[in-house]
Amino acid sequence: MKPVYYLKSLEELNELKCHIEKNSFMADVIVSPKDLSRLGELTIDETNILASFLFSRGVSVFLEWDILMTQENFSHCEEILAKIDLSKFSAVRVQDIGAYHYLLKKLSCNIQLILESGNHNLVAIQKWEEMGQGRLTRIILGLELPKDILNRYTQSLNTPCEIQALGKILLFYSPRSLLSKPLAIKGEQIKTFASSEETPHKGFFVVENKHGTFMFLPKDQFLLDVFDDLKNTGVQYIRLDHRFLEGEVSLTSVIELYNANDIEKWKDFKDNYSNKFIRGYFNVNRSDAIFPKLKNSRMIKKPNSYLGKIVDVKKEQYLALSVAKNASGAIKVGDLIQISSPDGKAKKIEVKSIKNMGLEKIEQVTDENIVLIPHVGGICVKAQVHRL
Repeated sequence: MKPVYYLKSLEELNELKCHIEKNSFMADVIVSPKDLSRLGELTIDETNILASFLFSRGVSVFLEWDILMTQENFSHCEEILAKIDLSKFSAVRVQDIGAYHYLLKKLSCNIQLILESGNHNLVAIQKWEEMGQGRLTRIILGLELPKDILNRYTQSLNTPCEIQALGKILLFYSPRSLLSKPLAIKGEQIKTFASSEETPHKGFFVVENKHGTFMFLPKDQFLLDVFDDLKNTGVQYIRLDHRFLEGEVSLTSVIELYNANDIEKWKDFKDNYSNKFIRGYFNVNRSDAIFPKLKNSRMIKKPNSYLGKIVDVKKEQYLALSVAKNASGAIKVGDLIQISSPDGKAKKIEVKSIKNMGLEKIEQVTDENIVLIPHVGGICVKAQVHRL
């Protein structure tokens, strides 16, 4: 797997030069101008300087254009792109699908598509790949995909894939200024920590800049300690994002950490890190585990006895029963049934009569979708009906 690093300033270029001059630098570099990148800090001139140097040294350098845009923002970005020497970049990284379409139609550069906050299903990703027409050279997948899914995706896609192996985990984004206005702070970039008023959770790292407000998970992403598992997924590129890590982790320290290729050093780095690292969803995505707990236990269907649900109630006249598909012919006059409301009320009754929607009496349900049975007090709409 090939590492991918961020170069966030001219000062960091001096750090990078040492590795390049030793001929030990076998990695890709991302350059992020602040007008095009959601967390970038480079001016246009700095962007061109960095790209020109890296290009002259044979290093693959990518331009990050990952902001989400309105039409007004997009027109401004066109002006910015015209001032950047795209011939020095191996590809342009985009997240906005409008920008993806623009690059395909208006420019001739290679493209890397960022899907970390976009499509996670394979069918959609394959369609974006097909649209790339051979110019899509990399797909950046989201952290929500566990290793078994990553393995299936890399085998199904023709384009090499990348995921983040070190860095902050974006939790929330808003184009609004959620810090500067309430705090009366002026500045191009504001950084702080936030806590939740509704839960005990705290330590959310928050950044605000000209593109909006970004809130990150209190714990950071780290996958180097499962390097072999990561490699087995078929992912060809891993991104090591040192920006905003706790303790001001430098670009040099991250490069040396990866180059060490030592699982013990990777574990030591993780253990000695001032914040907590997590693997995210890499081992398994259990984000849906809470859903069964949220369900009303009184409304869980019993497959062998479920007959349908009450969809209308007319006091002292009828209960309208929507019959389950597999219950046709299973409800007859004289049957014993139980009707259970969402609030826990349950009534056991004998079906004394059944009427179809034409108000005709019938002895049993055949192909009717809705039938009327005698009204029972205390029963509401959505109550479930089961055979006893």
